[in-house]
Amino acid sequence: MSKQKVRRWCRTFSDGRQQVEDIPRAGRTLTATTDANVGKVDDMIRANRRITIDEVAEELGISHERAQNIIHDILRYRKVSARWVPRQLTATHQEHLVEIAEQANILDQQIEAWGLSRKPLENPFQVILNKKAQKKSQENDGATNQMHSKRARMDDVTPCSNKVPDSDS
Repeated sequence: MSKQKVRRWCRTFSDGRQQVEDIPRAGRTLTATTDANVGKVDDMIRANRRITIDEVAEELGISHERAQNIIHDILRYRKVSARWVPRQLTATHQEHLVEIAEQANILDQQIEAWGLSRKPLENPFQVILNKKAQKKSQENDGATNQMHSKRARMDDVTPCSNKVPDSDS
C-alpha cells in the first residue's frame, strides 16, 4: 500500500470512520451475474454439454467475460473433450451417490437374509475358471495315475544284480 493511501486511511479514521468495509455507494448494480442468469446458464449446459461461451453469452444477452465467469467461477465447469464437465461433485451428484450406496446396502442385506453366497456375485468368471481348473486337474490326475501304474508294473520286475562277486571270499 502506498504512503498516500495510508495517510488517507488515517485521516478518514481520525475523522470518525469506524468500519473497514466499503461504504455502499451509487453505481450500476450487477445485472449479468444474477441467480436467474446462473440458473439459465446451468440449464443450457445440462441440455447441451458442447455449447460454447459465445453461444451462452449471445443467448442471454450478456458479455463473453460474464458468461465465462458464470461457467468457470460460479458453476465451476471446465471443458474436457469439447464438453462441459463439473469440477467437483455438486449436491445433486452427492445425493445420487448416497442413494446408490443405500441401494447397494439394501441388496447386501437381502443377499444375507436369503443365505446366498457373495463369492459368485463378486467375480462371476471365477465359477467358470474353477470348473476349468477342476477339469484340468482331473486330466492331470489321470495322467499321473497312468504313470504310477507303469511304475508299479516295473517295480514288479526284479532287477538283476550286476555285482561281481569278490574273489577274496
